[in-house]
Amino acid sequence: MKKRLLYLFSCMHILLPFYVWGEEGFSQALKISLTGKIYKKLSFVVEEDLRSAIDFSQMQWLLGTAELNYKIHAQIKAGIAYMHLLNLYDNTQHRHRYLLYATAKQPYGPFVFSIRERFQSTYAKHKKQPTSYLRSMLTIQYHIPESDFYPFVYAETFNNTYRGSLALDRLRLSAGCDYQLNPRNQIQLYYRYHFLYAPDPVNAPQGIGLTFSHHF
Repeated sequence: MKKRLLYLFSCMHILLPFYVWGEEGFSQALKISLTGKIYKKLSFVVEEDLRSAIDFSQMQWLLGTAELNYKIHAQIKAGIAYMHLLNLYDNTQHRHRYLLYATAKQPYGPFVFSIRERFQSTYAKHKKQPTSYLRSMLTIQYHIPESDFYPFVYAETFNNTYRGSLALDRLRLSAGCDYQLNPRNQIQLYYRYHFLYAPDPVNAPQGIGLTFSHHF
């Protein structure tokens, strides 16, 4: 138990300086994720993600997601999802988002390398045309020996597909740690930093989040 607490505090110590340095706008996120198998290789994911305003003054966005995914191979998975982005204080800012993705992973000793390609299209009430992105993500995760801690880092690009061309609107860098409570439950603490090259009403330049995941 002492080792587990030491690892947890070490992860928090690594993430804390990013919080202190934040001067460009900071938000927090709390998420609950529920997953389960429907039939053989077909599974579902249901998530609720509550995000604060940039100045921490109030919780501003509620993101609800429903997803279906299919395991094509032991290391390859594809899925589709719908997300409803609800602004709790301005109903003109509501959004509907549709996602299509494929992900592949490769274990290598205590490391797991994974890549994901995701297409998302977001429809807002105040815009005539949807905003669409091709999102590419590379993740490296490490299992700390003889523990239930899995620290990770990832980088993700958001390429706007407006008029058939790709323009980098956002680069997301993240570091965090998964902790396996038991075979069915997991918590995750993470820090994110965004290089924003275009306005983003949902994501702050910096953020810290906590996720609880349950597998049925």
